[in-house]
Amino acid sequence: MPEEKEGHVKEEKGKGGSNSKILIVIGALIILVLAVVIIVQSAKLRNVETATANGQKKEVVEGKKVVVDNSAAEEAARALINPTEPDKYIPQRYTVTQNSDWSFSDGETASTNAFVENDKENETPIYFDVIVDETGETVYSSPILELGAVLDNIKLDVDLDAGAYPCTVVYHLVDENQETLTTVNVGVNLLIEN
Repeated sequence: MPEEKEGHVKEEKGKGGSNSKILIVIGALIILVLAVVIIVQSAKLRNVETATANGQKKEVVEGKKVVVDNSAAEEAARALINPTEPDKYIPQRYTVTQNSDWSFSDGETASTNAFVENDKENETPIYFDVIVDETGETVYSSPILELGAVLDNIKLDVDLDAGAYPCTVVYHLVDENQETLTTVNVGVNLLIEN
């Protein structure tokens, strides 16, 4: 009978070995399930994720995509600053007709060749300022030019010494209240002979 006990003991060791394998498999499954739960919970904790695509900001909020348009944010900011002012239409194109070199016999005499035309196909009246690039000084400010108007015989507001002055003409496209909607910059050279 002692042999039976040994056999019986051997069988228990065999059963104990397979039980421990089952426990290891169950333990591994529990660890795997816990890992999945942790990953899912950490993903839920990240409520907002941002990315950039096609120049637009996108936000992912709990799995839903919300596209934030930059112009909408600008309009909202504008409404906060000036809530009673309606959105103004800003022209998308402007045609200027001017010559690029304006000659003056001296700093006090009207130009012999300077002219500016507000094309009749434009959408708004204009006025312009002539600014010396080197100093930033405004040497001429025009009156309002309606559509199709031509301005020539331009006389500077400032008496410049003889020389060449690279300048920027800043065109102001204005609304019916003569408030600036937008600006367009064009280069011009002032040539003062004496």
